[in-house]
Amino acid sequence: MTSFEEAETEETVTCLHMTFYHPCQEDKMMFRCLNFCKREQVRADEMAKFGRDSNVCHYNFMDARVSRIHFSLALGFLSSILACLKSTLERIRTKHT
Repeated sequence: MTSFEEAETEETVTCLHMTFYHPCQEDKMMFRCLNFCKREQVRADEMAKFGRDSNVCHYNFMDARVSRIHFSLALGFLSSILACLKSTLERIRTKHT
């Protein structure tokens, strides 16, 4: 086993801020199904899917030109890397102090 596999798992809270823009938002109301005032939690092992298909996507865009699944974010991969990097940097810092 490598030291990466043996590393202790650390719970971290990762925050993702997104800005949505559409030039005709006032007319088309493309983002009307998104609740911008509500914080949401997505499990690290789930995909945050954005698109037109409400049966598949958690975040819906209301425009016929949008794909069924327009894009998805794999949040777990990034947060795992950040947690490992943070842990490694903390170990290095404590060794040098």
